[in-house]
Amino acid sequence: MPPTELPLPEPMHLSPSAEVALEDYAREVTRSARVLALHNDPAALVVALRLDGLDAPPSDEARRDILDFARELAKANESPGLGWS
Repeated sequence: MPPTELPLPEPMHLSPSAEVALEDYAREVTRSARVLALHNDPAALVVALRLDGLDAPPSDEARRDILDFARELAKANESPGLGWS
């Protein structure tokens, strides 16, 4: 199956570690051989994920889970710190 692109609802600024976490999460949820974050420009806003090595397209539930996780990561990235200081 050719690579599948999973667009994010809006471009997201993710830290390098959050980007790796999103790629790892998407790989586990979809059982993809490789997942790469796609950027809109060198500013590093993530606009989509490319899923390689799938036997079938990801389910709607898997897509929702991945997008929800991406939103959580982006939200955490907006408010650095411990949250209580």
